[in-house]
Amino acid sequence: MNKKIGDFGKVYKLTSLDKDNESVYIGSTSSNYFSVRLCQHAEAWRNGKDYHGIFNEEGKCQSEILDTVEKTTDQWLDQLRKLERYHLSNQTGKCINIRKPCYYDDKERRAAHNTVVKKYHKTDKGVIALRKSVINQRIRYYDDKLIPLGEDLNNYLKVNMNTEDKLKIMQNSDNYHNEVKDKFEKMKIARNKLVIELWSLDPGLFPGCCDE
Repeated sequence: MNKKIGDFGKVYKLTSLDKDNESVYIGSTSSNYFSVRLCQHAEAWRNGKDYHGIFNEEGKCQSEILDTVEKTTDQWLDQLRKLERYHLSNQTGKCINIRKPCYYDDKERRAAHNTVVKKYHKTDKGVIALRKSVINQRIRYYDDKLIPLGEDLNNYLKVNMNTEDKLKIMQNSDNYHNEVKDKFEKMKIARNKLVIELWSLDPGLFPGCCDE
């Protein structure tokens, strides 16, 4: 059975007709005809996309098919993208789309994401963002603890209380101060310190708090 050009996915390279221009574009296409994809690039250039001089004033460039993948398996598109990444990584010219996202499997994608996150956390903005995240987690922790403690505190301070309940409170005042009030106040102070620190890191989180 004779194979047709449309039976293959293609990895291609675009370069300028000007030999002094080292710009290179690496791409891949599943289109049956590479000429269709090339026309799409030329149209994008005419609409203002910067190809770093690869296209001349007439919208022409030099093109080359670097690799092909036969469309016979369920994985052919993944294979095509891996080949695209391979040619991007091994391009010696000035590749203008080197940052273009290429195929990664789940493990590679997680590793790449973790690398970016770790790098970001070493920057000044990353350090602040990480600290804000920790502070917010601690504030939520204190809020979860303070709500039931506040309810206990209100039970001690409620107005409509019969004589027997009041007597029990008076008899257990030491226990109240030690186990409820003191714990509540300490947590509230710790939480408020975190809120102040969060405000110092990002006042924008508290709009209007300092307006005159």
